[in-house]
Amino acid sequence: MTKTSNKIYFIEVLRGPAALLVVAYHIAGILMGAYSFWPGMGRDLFRNGNIGVDIFFMISGFIICYATKNKEDNYRSSFVIRRFFRIYPLFIICLTIAWLTYNSGYSYLNYLHSATLMQNNYADKAPFFGYNMLFPAWTIAYEVMFYFVFYIGMCINHKYRGLITAILLLMAMSIIQLSFKGELSIYGHFSSYREDMGVFAPLLTLLGSPLMLEFIIGMGCYYLYNVLRTSENITVSSFFLTLSIIAVSMMYFVDLHSHGITEKGIVAAAIFIPLMLSEMTGMKLKSKISRFFSDISYSLYLTHAMVLKYYTIYLKNSGINDFPKGVISFFSILVVCIVVAYIAHITIEKWFITTGKKIINFLSTKGNNNVLEKEPT
Repeated sequence: MTKTSNKIYFIEVLRGPAALLVVAYHIAGILMGAYSFWPGMGRDLFRNGNIGVDIFFMISGFIICYATKNKEDNYRSSFVIRRFFRIYPLFIICLTIAWLTYNSGYSYLNYLHSATLMQNNYADKAPFFGYNMLFPAWTIAYEVMFYFVFYIGMCINHKYRGLITAILLLMAMSIIQLSFKGELSIYGHFSSYREDMGVFAPLLTLLGSPLMLEFIIGMGCYYLYNVLRTSENITVSSFFLTLSIIAVSMMYFVDLHSHGITEKGIVAAAIFIPLMLSEMTGMKLKSKISRFFSDISYSLYLTHAMVLKYYTIYLKNSGINDFPKGVISFFSILVVCIVVAYIAHITIEKWFITTGKKIINFLSTKGNNNVLEKEPT
């Protein structure tokens, strides 16, 4: 495969819009009934906006394999430190702020429960299971469970970490589903939960979820990207890009009810894979705009729910029972969400990511010094 650089641009192109789609999905009601010529505007445009979650899962499967391709010193501890500082500090800060303000009715035990990234009720409807106190964080539980299994796979054999992780996930999903439900399902809203799971319900229910298949798709795409040899061809590249755009347009014409590879996951893969192949055959879709939204995507995903909640509280305190309708209101709220996400990114998220890297560098330097001290002079 001919590459002009080691940079992967299609991930940047996908990550930002995936977060924006989720935000648009949550504020689409502002467009409903706003205009007589198109009363269902919000539903028609963004009813499948939460497909961003499925895209995120595939991105995670891909990027985790890519980020661990080199077996660096202390790679196990480095993996844990990177994932922790990338995910948890911003989450716990947002969760704490939400709990101290609009979620103050929740008890301290409820807060601690959510702080461990567990959903509220595993007997509830899959794959949300009652959400988290910070409701977008329900997806982070799946992310962390994937990281946990990937860590095991990496420890078993670094070279075949993706394959081992995929086998472990498939085995776990199959065994759990058959053991507790007596059947196998790939339907994203299928739940393996049973009351006798007891304290292991969070672990078993998530590992038994068919949503884990989307991480496997992402890992499979990484190996395709890494192994397949292609030459640059603008015609072929444009063809794949067109396929990805067609898949995006499907979100307008079809109503995808569920997450997972039976519905939203299929379309997510139809967007993800051709866009990857387009880059592999020469199309480099890079821009400062895509980089910006990629950088703030995690902050945008977590903080937009808080912005919407505070806005709702403000409206109620002002005697207004509903969001002002229309395109201007829609984009005004979207812009506020983006600004808040950017501030959270540069003041919290970016700082903790840098801190994680410093800790890794410190441990690496310390380890090298210890080796030198033990060598005979």
